[in-house]
Amino acid sequence: MEKYRYLYGVSKEVGFTKVRIMEGKDNNIYVVDIRGLVCPYTLIKAKLALEELKIGDILEIHLDNIAALRNLPTAFIYYGQEYLGTEAISDSEWIIKIRKKE
Repeated sequence: MEKYRYLYGVSKEVGFTKVRIMEGKDNNIYVVDIRGLVCPYTLIKAKLALEELKIGDILEIHLDNIAALRNLPTAFIYYGQEYLGTEAISDSEWIIKIRKKE
């Protein structure tokens, strides 16, 4: 059975962020839901969530913004992170997986 717990953070610039954590065997899998947001808030919230992780942890970014779908993988690669792939969960929603490297 998967175990979930939640992290909450507040930033004046971004507002409320909720991150679900799924504790795994080797790494933790963190899930941030940025559906309904537009750029640049998609990148800001995803980047804030990634900053809270330990090296080797995985961030699953749930999104529904086509511009973010194109831009987030490139941005995280630029920031030195490992892009693990994108999974379509519907015609208009996706999950981007990033492993924290540094």
